[in-house]
Amino acid sequence: MLKIGFKAIVITAPCISILFFIMHWDVKQGVKNYSRTHPITETLSHKAAINVYNSGKDLYEKLFEDIKIANELVWIHFFIIRDDQISNEFFDLLIDKAKEGVDVRLSVDFLGSDIKKESIKRMEEGGMKIVKSRPLSPKNFFYSLHHRNHRRLISIDQRIAYIGGLNMGHEYLGKDPKLGYWRDYQIRLEGEAGIEVAQQFKRDWIEDGAESMEAYTFLFLQMKMRGAAFNSCSQQETVL
Repeated sequence: MLKIGFKAIVITAPCISILFFIMHWDVKQGVKNYSRTHPITETLSHKAAINVYNSGKDLYEKLFEDIKIANELVWIHFFIIRDDQISNEFFDLLIDKAKEGVDVRLSVDFLGSDIKKESIKRMEEGGMKIVKSRPLSPKNFFYSLHHRNHRRLISIDQRIAYIGGLNMGHEYLGKDPKLGYWRDYQIRLEGEAGIEVAQQFKRDWIEDGAESMEAYTFLFLQMKMRGAAFNSCSQQETVL
């Protein structure tokens, strides 16, 4: 028995060492390749009215209100989206807006979300566009496995935006008995700063292999936002 155990260790240990070496090399190469094509950038300073939410209930109520009044586009990325009651209310609302002619795009992390295929099909048939962000890649596989899209980006008509730590699911309402009360933060921006969130969503959407979004001219909408419609908005300066 001792000889068998010793042989197993002799065989297994080098295999594990080789695997860890491959993983380490793969991740380093992935970081190098990504950094080469994604240099660090600094966003511009913009003005916006700011509201902070620290509970899922308050966030969802305001978010759903904003989606209902959208006229042009609703672009959303969450790292985690469940397929529970609150998520399906969210899906229904997005489908309704898509049927009204609003450009509705939903991006979810490839590994972070567990939306059922039936729900995805229902949304696509309702006119929505859906993409799974950062799918696994044969090139630098272990890097792509870890390189998840943890952003939470919401752009509504490019003038209202949300960023923060809350996702979409019943646990963010405190309804998961294992997790209990969930406290996190989400920031709502209304004004010029919203365009930065829209631009980042667009970059991620194209990078994830979805169709081009060049038809959206941000400059025109940015000039539109700077018009009289926003002059009455109480504004604070924020840097994204």
